[in-house]
Amino acid sequence: MARAVLAALILVLGFCGAYAAEPEATRPFSPKESQADMSRLRDFVYPPGYPDDFIVSLENGNVPADMTVAEFSRLHCGETARIVLNPCMIRYTTAKGPAYYVVTTGERQGFTDAVSATRYFNERMGSAFMELDVEITALNAFIEDFCMDIEKGLSAREALSSRGDRPRINHAIAAVNPESKFPFSNLFQWEKCDGCVGIVAVRQDTAMQEPRCGNVRKQNTPRVAFFVVDRLTSRGYGTLDEGLKDFGGKVGAN
Repeated sequence: MARAVLAALILVLGFCGAYAAEPEATRPFSPKESQADMSRLRDFVYPPGYPDDFIVSLENGNVPADMTVAEFSRLHCGETARIVLNPCMIRYTTAKGPAYYVVTTGERQGFTDAVSATRYFNERMGSAFMELDVEITALNAFIEDFCMDIEKGLSAREALSSRGDRPRINHAIAAVNPESKFPFSNLFQWEKCDGCVGIVAVRQDTAMQEPRCGNVRKQNTPRVAFFVVDRLTSRGYGTLDEGLKDFGGKVGAN
């Protein structure tokens, strides 16, 4: 279970339709028998401060009774201890009425109205895409310079040591997980998630570039779709504006 959840949370949230979850034929997750998995889950997947018994409960599919919708969506929108893989926004129902929760890289914000939540989500997504473009450009420039040094006869070690730290992709957007039978199901098949509507950014597959040198490839700027989902339906859109329009329509209908 831990390895499956780790893979799902790292690649998380591609969506091919709305399905009913099926039980998995697996033994309960045991921290004593899975120390390596516990270490990876604690250090990478779960944000700081999650105790082992809390992680074990979630790994076994049991949502703690005191876990809020906002905290649950924080995990299943793709937030790990290091990065948000899939920025998302969710609308849910509270005792005081509808509420909204937005998860983007490095930030989590709650709202009480759709207009403010949508504006914030739109702004943060726009910033994330611009930052991702800068990060990909820097990484590709690093790869080009590295490969030019290799072509001049330098060893890989010499070429790397002369360039310093490799640029990092800090605003990645996860691709569809082809091994996941029921993507998004964890976000919406939860009894507390009453009236949930969400919008999630998902990277779409594009053709890989040919290796620049050896097995080193440059990165493509990702093509992103926006999936609007509720308990029964899902639909992908090619632009954020289209997705937000559908999200607003579903929110108004609930």
